[in-house]
Amino acid sequence: MSGSRPHDPIEDDGEETDVEVMAERAVATIVRLASNDEACKLLGIDGTLEDEVDIDFAVEPIDYVAQEIAQALAHAISPTDGDDAVPVRSLSALVALVRLYQTTKDGFIDEAGLLEAVIDRLEEDVEGDGEYE
Repeated sequence: MSGSRPHDPIEDDGEETDVEVMAERAVATIVRLASNDEACKLLGIDGTLEDEVDIDFAVEPIDYVAQEIAQALAHAISPTDGDDAVPVRSLSALVALVRLYQTTKDGFIDEAGLLEAVIDRLEEDVEGDGEYE
């Protein structure tokens, strides 16, 4: 996300941080897009994930999707320069992952659970190395 402003690290003081607000907004938008057939057509979702999802998705779909969203958000919050940057998925791929996750839940998307998992991943990144990946 070009032009993104820097954010403070996640603090667990009981109040929502800028990062948590950003994560909430991103998850809600991705879920809304995944639930809308017209949006999926516009984003070209069909075939987006072909040969892109590994077996980890089948083990725990919500964790897999949360990790991918968290990586994309971390990159948006603190873009890295250089060749060692972790590749992040496009919006189309994230929406496709949520749709795929939705099929594992018989059409239900646990938006609150997904948001919580995304925030947990972001917090793990901060605790693990002191900054966003």
